[in-house]
Amino acid sequence: MITIAVCNQKGGVGKTSVATNLIGGFDYHFPEKKKLAIDLDPQGHTSFILYEDPNNIPSEKTVYRLFQEEAYTGNEVIHRTRNQTIDIIPSNITLFRIQQKEKLMNRNYRLKEYLSRVSSSYDIAVIDTPPDLGTFVLNGLMSADYLLVPTDLEVLSVRGITDLWNTVNYVKTKNTNLQVLGVLPNKYNKRMKEQNQIMSELKEYIPDLLLEDLTIGTNASLSRAIANRKTIFEFDKKARSYKQFRELTEWIAKQCGIDA
Repeated sequence: MITIAVCNQKGGVGKTSVATNLIGGFDYHFPEKKKLAIDLDPQGHTSFILYEDPNNIPSEKTVYRLFQEEAYTGNEVIHRTRNQTIDIIPSNITLFRIQQKEKLMNRNYRLKEYLSRVSSSYDIAVIDTPPDLGTFVLNGLMSADYLLVPTDLEVLSVRGITDLWNTVNYVKTKNTNLQVLGVLPNKYNKRMKEQNQIMSELKEYIPDLLLEDLTIGTNASLSRAIANRKTIFEFDKKARSYKQFRELTEWIAKQCGIDA
């Protein structure tokens, strides 16, 4: 199973949009492969888009169950989405409670340990992470083979990448498999001077990691798709963002060695 974490400690950069449409893109390119979405964000937005309102899911049937005192080995946390080849481990607000369990054994490896038990059932996994650098982000990075970093084109987003790299470098000492796919500009409006300036700064700061050619632009259809709890692949195949996510997924598949 190839596992990809979508991560940025800044909120509002579009991690959930990227994660859910990445799953949709993999389903477009590889309809026969089994995919697993993992929601590590207590807000449960990925769960909302791909599965159902997270407030309606019992906590013991969410990713929360993986962070209890005893190791979890069951399948009740895995749910079939509306797509027969996409399953999800959902999340909801009860996940916030875990952050208060300072003495939880192996707290940063709970997801990795669980995925090792179910990985033979899936070909591709995509992990959506919360906007911080805490326990759940560390769980995602410790579990991942690859990291994709979406960013909007705001000053604070660029500044925050430094903190993320410090965390990634630490994780790499523990998870030697982790590879950085790159930094993905998201919600880019080329008509805005400020965003063009920040794009130029990113080219200078991370020239080898900036995925400029795969940039996801602003798009009304993508916003409407999210509002309707759908990926762009389900919602509007004429949208510019449909083509962009199709190309992004194809590129990531090649980088990760995923083939038909």
